Amino acid sequence: MDLEQKQITANGLNFAYLQTAKTEKPIVLLHGFPETPHIFGELMQALAAEGYWCIAPFLRGYAPSSVPQNLQDNPNATIQLADLCDDIFAILDGLGIEDTYLLGHDWGSIISYTVANKNSQRIKKLITISIPPLSTILANSLSFPKQWLRSWYIFFFQTRLHIPEFFVRWNNYSLLKKLYQDWSPDLAVSPNLLEDFCQSIAEHSHLNATLAYYRGLLSPLPEEWDKWQESRRLSMQKLAVPTLLLSGKNDGCMGSEMYKNVDRSFSRSSKHTMIASAGHFLLVEAPEKVYREVSEFLQN
Repeated sequence: MDLEQKQITANGLNFAYLQTAKTEKPIVLLHGFPETPHIFGELMQALAAEGYWCIAPFLRGYAPSSVPQNLQDNPNATIQLADLCDDIFAILDGLGIEDTYLLGHDWGSIISYTVANKNSQRIKKLITISIPPLSTILANSLSFPKQWLRSWYIFFFQTRLHIPEFFVRWNNYSLLKKLYQDWSPDLAVSPNLLEDFCQSIAEHSHLNATLAYYRGLLSPLPEEWDKWQESRRLSMQKLAVPTLLLSGKNDGCMGSEMYKNVDRSFSRSSKHTMIASAGHFLLVEAPEKVYREVSEFLQN
């Protein structure tokens, strides 16, 4: 079953997206860093066989989706969760989707929490992979300082002057290979996984945009303060959507201890499943287990 790549204009930007055959059961899948929607390929095909219409957009700034104008004008600008949230709802509106299932991995999980909090009526169920809610991360960060060391790259990416961009590309993307290996120690880096992402950031403006997500968390520009406040509010409140959270026990990006008391971030029923044999890239390391968990959750 082939995935079709299409284009849509939404929220003032052009978005590319992968999709399966259209049905009355849409599910939107949001990718993270460093990856593209192609990481969902196997899962999308399996869900399509069950009658789901899978839509996986290239997030703003990830080629072939467009770079927002503020980043074209000023490479020091950031990408805010509130804007990403608006992107998703605009894509839903453009596709004529009133409500949907929503699944995210890594950054896609963070965006998904925000989307669900902005309008829970349009999200039937939420599935997030490899990242707990930001409120849970913050609550556990003081008790488990090792996580600050795991997250060194976040602080490094705050640097401007194109320094992180240089080191991401240096030595044939060796930094990205290190992240893959650190985050999923037992995973041999897939050439296709890395190649897809490298193609997406081949132009400097697109690479700058992917790092602007991280800068948006910690170092917004003064003129972005209102958006940052809105983003913080949406990402920190309790979730009212039934949620399945999947994580890998061997995740070197987000330690297993960072999920302690994760149920406190949800006001509705939620389920957290930790997969013992996997790290951060569950979709690649344990695709059959992920599919079984997702399929069961969507059906019940």
